[in-house]
Amino acid sequence: GLALVHALGGCRVTLHDVSKCRLQAATRQIAGAAQTLVAGGAITRAEADAASHRITPRPELEAALADADLIIEAIVENTEAKRALYAEATSKARAHAVLASNTSFLDIFPLLPETFKDRAFIAHWYTPPYIIDLVDLVPAPGTPDALTRRMAGFLRALNKRPVVLKNF
Repeated sequence: GLALVHALGGCRVTLHDVSKCRLQAATRQIAGAAQTLVAGGAITRAEADAASHRITPRPELEAALADADLIIEAIVENTEAKRALYAEATSKARAHAVLASNTSFLDIFPLLPETFKDRAFIAHWYTPPYIIDLVDLVPAPGTPDALTRRMAGFLRALNKRPVVLKNF
């Protein structure tokens, strides 16, 4: 759902999972969600097709992160799994890439490597994100206000309503 929202917003999206089967299933789910939006009159078939062409599945993390300006983490709600992913992303992500976790209840900020402490967010999307417009946005303690405003503006450009929270 998050990939679809960003692709509909005009972003090139790289969708990553370690499982090729899950990537294939995700591609089918995205197509189904797009069809729901077309059937409901929210988007046209042409918009759905264009969005679909902006999404590239990648089973290799390095390839998925190579050109990413924004990394959205939506893995299992497990602190060790998140910590391991963040550590791996540190060496593979672009130096300016922003990290946003879709966690619904974990405080991810203590899990972040130093390289992400000044460019990270909790960006909790409500489901399904291609229908519900609310996104809770919590900046990491070291994230500058200007970056928080930029991230909130980006979410608004995706037709979302970010609610910026000061503390997690």
